[in-house]
Amino acid sequence: MLYVGGENHWINGKRIDNPNTHGTGCTFSSAIACNLALTSDKVQAVTNAKEYLAGAIAAKLDLGKGTGHPVLTADGRQTETDLCIIST
Repeated sequence: MLYVGGENHWINGKRIDNPNTHGTGCTFSSAIACNLALTSDKVQAVTNAKEYLAGAIAAKLDLGKGTGHPVLTADGRQTETDLCIIST
């Protein structure tokens, strides 16, 4: 859901089975920023970014090391664990 101008906008999508999702949050935010440079329509910018990211995830490329989110130590080194769940 996207809240813009006092209105809620549902941006639908389907779940794509792919364990290689590390970096998708940064990719999504960058795609939104790029689309905002092209249009002042915020809903369209986020919709375009979501479609772009869905295509990237659907391609199922196995880039980088590991799957999911890496676990970093306090000094920034990556551990061997592939998934980190942080609760507060």
